[in-house]
Amino acid sequence: MDTFSKILNDYDEDFLNSFIEQIHEEIANIESNLMLIHTATDKQQRLDAVFVSIQEIGVACRIGCWDPLILFMNKAEMVISGFRSGHLQMNELAIEVFLLMIDILRTTAEDMVKIRVLDSHLLNAFSRRMDEIHIADQEQKNELLNETLLQYSVRVKKDVVYNAFEDANKKKLSQPIQSANIETSCSLESAELTRFCNLADALEMRFPHWRGRTETILETCLLINASLGEIIDHRQLTAAVYLHDIGMALLPDSIVYKKGKYSSEETMLMQNHPNYAYDILSCIPDFEDAAQMVLQHHEWFNGDGYPAGLKYSGIAAGAQILSIADTFYSLTHSRPDRNYNKSIVRALSEINRNMGTQFDPDVVEAINAISRQLVSLYENKPHFTSMHHENVDNLEVNSANEYDPHFSTIHAKYGA
Repeated sequence: MDTFSKILNDYDEDFLNSFIEQIHEEIANIESNLMLIHTATDKQQRLDAVFVSIQEIGVACRIGCWDPLILFMNKAEMVISGFRSGHLQMNELAIEVFLLMIDILRTTAEDMVKIRVLDSHLLNAFSRRMDEIHIADQEQKNELLNETLLQYSVRVKKDVVYNAFEDANKKKLSQPIQSANIETSCSLESAELTRFCNLADALEMRFPHWRGRTETILETCLLINASLGEIIDHRQLTAAVYLHDIGMALLPDSIVYKKGKYSSEETMLMQNHPNYAYDILSCIPDFEDAAQMVLQHHEWFNGDGYPAGLKYSGIAAGAQILSIADTFYSLTHSRPDRNYNKSIVRALSEINRNMGTQFDPDVVEAINAISRQLVSLYENKPHFTSMHHENVDNLEVNSANEYDPHFSTIHAKYGA
C-alpha cells in the first residue's frame, strides 16, 4: 500500500491521550449537532457549532504537527463551509458522507494512539474526493456523494446503502424480506422463557431509553443465527437475550446514566453485570448454554474483552451473536450519555471495521448477509431514527456495497 507513515513513539503518552480525549469530545458534539439537522429549525446554529468543533480539532492537529490530519481537517472545514454558504446542498446523503469522514478521523486518531502510526493513505484519498465534490455541479455532486458512501463504507453492500436512504413510506424493498420465524412476545413455549421475558420487560420499565430494545436485539440475533444455519438452539439464545443485561438493574442510576469517563471503581462495577446474569441463569436447570452466552457477551474475538479475556473459539458462538446484535443496537440508538446515533450504513461499516478484533469474522459475514433484513427491521421500529436520502430516485445504484464507548477499540469508558 502506498502509505506515508509518521512514527509517533517519541510523543508523550499523556499528550496523545489528551489528544484522543479531545477528538472524542469534539466528535460527540459534531454528531449530536448533525443528528436530524435536516428537520431542525436551528440549522445555522448547529452548523456553527460543528464548524467550531472542526476548528478545535484542527488546532490540536497543528500542535502535534500532523500534516495529513491538518489537510484532512481543512477539507472538513470546506464541507461545513459549503453547507453554511449553500454551495453544497445539505441533503441527508451529504450529511452521511460528512459523518463518514468523521468516522475516518476517529479511526485514524485511535490508531495513532494504539499503534503509534499515522497512515495518511486513506486521509489523502478521501481529501481528494472532497475536492472533486467541491468543484462538481449539483448533479455530479450527488453522484459523487453516493459513490463515496459506497466506496468508503467498509464492506457494506450497495443495495444496503440504497435501501438505508430509501423512504419506507414511498417505496418497498426490491426483494421480499425472509422471515426467521421470530416469536418475540411473552407467549412463548415455556414458563421459564415467559418469566425471562417478563424480567426483560421490567428492566425496560426501569430504563425507559431501552423500551423495545430486547425485542429488537432478539430479532437481530435470530436473523443472524438463521444466516449461520441455526447453529444455536432457539430457546437458549432467546433466554440469553432476555437476561444478558439483567445485572444492570443492580447498578445505581448514577452509574447507568453517567456522562463522561467512568472511574476504575465504576468500570469494575459495570463490567460485573455479565456475572450477575450468569449467576441467575446458571441456577436454572437446562439453561447452561444461555448462561455461558450472557457471561461472555462482552468478550472480544482477540481477547481484549471481559470478564475473562477469552478469545477465538473459547467464546461461545451464541455469545458472539449476542455481542454483535447488542452492539449494532447501541450504535443505531441514542442513549442517556449520548443523544445521537449512527445510521445503519455507518453502524455496519463500524462493525466490519472491527472484524477479527472485537467480532468473529464468521458472525460479521452473517450480519452482512442479513443487512437488507436489518434495514426493514429497524425502519419499522418506533424508537429508531434513521436518515433517508431526499433524492434517492435520482441515484443510480448497481444491485450487486462522540465516540461510542460501547463500541470502540479504545475503551475510554465501558458501555452496557
